Amino acid sequence: MSYRRRIYFTSEQKSEIWDRWKSSEAMSSIGRGFDRDSSSIYPLLSRTGGIRPQLLALFAGASLRPRMALRETKSPAVELGLLDMGVTDEALLDVMLEHPILVNRPFVVTPKGIKFCRPSETVFDLLDRLPPG
Repeated sequence: MSYRRRIYFTSEQKSEIWDRWKSSEAMSSIGRGFDRDSSSIYPLLSRTGGIRPQLLALFAGASLRPRMALRETKSPAVELGLLDMGVTDEALLDVMLEHPILVNRPFVVTPKGIKFCRPSETVFDLLDRLPPG
């Protein structure tokens, strides 16, 4: 059996990761910047609570509860029993943090506000000008 090599970040890299995360850059984009997979970025952020506050802020800004942002298809929601209405928002949030695939996307953040843009055409309400075409 082969083991993956452990990934270490310098303190400067950790600082840059946090700065980029705070400016709402996606984990996949941050990972590419370090030539690493986003799965190497997530543990660094989640260990110190970095994911939870931002996710809560997105939900609050879009006036959503965790259940409303739960991705039900192409995710482990059914297998984890999350479609049961007895599952609390707090429990959903905890599982969403463990399995980010459960968070339906996209959330769009602009100076006009935060919006959960499903269907994708709802993003037009947040734009100052429409894209050509």
